[in-house]
Amino acid sequence: MHLARMSKAVHRCVRVTAPATSPDAFASELLAVIDRFAIRLVVPVSEESPYVAALHDHLPDGVELFAPPLKNLLALHDKLRFSETAREFGLPAPRSTAGDDPERGSITEAGAYVVKPRHSCSGRHVEYYRAGTDCEAGANAVVQERLDGEHVSSFTIARDGRSLATSVYRGTVMSGSVAVCFERLDDAETVERWVDDFIARLGYTGFIAFDFIVDEEGVARAIECNPRATSGIHYIKSDSLPALIAGRRVDEPLREETALTESWSCYTAALGQLARPRHFLAAMAKLRAAHDVSWRHEDPWPFLLMMINTWPILWRAMRRGLSPPAAAMLDIEWRAEPGEC
Repeated sequence: MHLARMSKAVHRCVRVTAPATSPDAFASELLAVIDRFAIRLVVPVSEESPYVAALHDHLPDGVELFAPPLKNLLALHDKLRFSETAREFGLPAPRSTAGDDPERGSITEAGAYVVKPRHSCSGRHVEYYRAGTDCEAGANAVVQERLDGEHVSSFTIARDGRSLATSVYRGTVMSGSVAVCFERLDDAETVERWVDDFIARLGYTGFIAFDFIVDEEGVARAIECNPRATSGIHYIKSDSLPALIAGRRVDEPLREETALTESWSCYTAALGQLARPRHFLAAMAKLRAAHDVSWRHEDPWPFLLMMINTWPILWRAMRRGLSPPAAAMLDIEWRAEPGEC
């Protein structure tokens, strides 16, 4: 059971081996699906993107993969290498270093800092430290200065280094570190310029998203990159997606609604705040004011059956003590070590 299974937009669902369980089996079975259904365009959308990107050199003639090659994608997925690349481009980014780098003291002694895995999703295993405090971090972690300011995110569809559509938004209700209710920001020129410059320097093709901290002076510093789709894709008009993926510009590609939500996830997150009535009421107010991203009058079943279709994920989350977004990624998240990239 899964969200899209009951949608009228889905022609066929095919079950394959989870890539986190066996990348080779996943790749082999996905190639068989491509051949069986004469697929011509493959679009990875979530944490499975690195596993799909590995197919670049194995696809039949005439089949396009809307993502960069694996090596290029992993250079962005790796939080340390991404930060280094941004600084090499002359774009604002926090100082970062490997957890086992002797020079990390220049960061840990200078101010508050963050320690997080170089490869992770859903904000898992992120730790915060005060200046001067020590931490245990190895080569698989990044030590990064902690920035003050507003946390905002961006999502872009790009082709050959051209940013074709970008949405900039901030989370208003969170499930763990994942936004389940969010609002678009239409006055984020510094973020959009940062995104355009970075994509142009890379010549990037595919979906790409960034997390920023914007300080009081309006300077946007990128703290992470997600070379895949994120919640920001919901701001793109669905009928604009085919043209944008094909590399054609679209007039007014963003939908009119600025406040969007994943209603069931937002409601679940709100229930988690029942012990704090003020936070619960604030989350419910945000939920009522937002437009659901799954509801379509002409295609209602994904929304109406979501609690049934996502029950396996909710059960896994409760059993393992994880947030639902983290539990949903366990079978598809990339787990390679930095040396394997």
